[in-house]
Parts: sequence; structure tokens; C-alpha cells
Amino acid sequence: IKNPDQQITQDIDRYSNAYSIVVTEIISSPIFIAYFWYEVTVLVNWWVPLVILGYYLLSFIIRQLVMSPISKHTYRQEKLEGEFRYQHQQVNSYSESIAMSRGEVTETFIGKQIFDKVLYNKMQVVYWEFLLWFLSYLFSYGASVVGSIIVALPILTNQSGLSN
Repeated sequence: IKNPDQQITQDIDRYSNAYSIVVTEIISSPIFIAYFWYEVTVLVNWWVPLVILGYYLLSFIIRQLVMSPISKHTYRQEKLEGEFRYQHQQVNSYSESIAMSRGEVTETFIGKQIFDKVLYNKMQVVYWEFLLWFLSYLFSYGASVVGSIIVALPILTNQSGLSN
């Protein structure tokens, strides 16, 4: 490593900057949430923050249910790809023996079976990742819609305390 002192100094600087951003977010987020909760409760109604919180909890639970199969399939994908690489390496290493014993058909069949498993599992990973992506966008845009409807309800039903 060239200039280890300079490299260590730069690493410490990057770490300090990243750490300060994380700490700032951790400290400021609860304050912003409490302030938002108070303002919405005072300006609109007491049940509005509860509905918004319920919406976020529901979206969190649904996304967690979708993420569980993704991790399972991703783990399986790595394992299957390792098996496929191993089988391919074995064919390369023993290609002469396979050719002499006329084992091409058997090795092709085994390779195709493993490849089909890899392909099927990859399709499952893509399906679950697409579902997670779709739900994330749906809940993100849905939060704006839910928030707008909830804030508009007291105004539309004349429960906001605003005079005509």
C-alpha cells in the first residue's frame, strides 16, 4: 500500500462523515415524527396519525412477507450456481475420460438438469423481486393518496372547525 498514513486518514474521514450522517438521521427522525404527529393531531384530528401509522405498519408487514421468499431463493440460487460451476469444472477436468467412455449423453443430461434448476430458481428470484419492487412503489404512491384523503375528510365533512 502506497502512503498508508494518507489512506488511513482518508478512511477515517469517510467513516466520520458517514457516521455523522447516520447519527443525525437517528436523532432527528424521532423529533420530526413527534412534531408531525402533534401538528396533524392539532390541525386535523386525533385519529389521522393513527391511520397513517396503521398504513405504514400494514405496508411494512406485507413487504416483510414478500422479502422472506427472496432471501430463501437467493440463497438457493447461489448454491445452485455453485453446483453448476462445479459440474462444469468436472466436465472440463474429465473431458477425455468422458469422451473415451462415451459419457457425453449422461454428462449433458446432468448438466441440463442442473441448469434447468438454476434457471427455474432465477425466475423465482426475479418474480419475487418484481413483486417487492411493485409493492414498494404502490405503497409509496399510496401513502400520498392516503394522506391526502385523510387530511381532506375532515374538511369535506365540516369537522375541521373551519367556518364557511
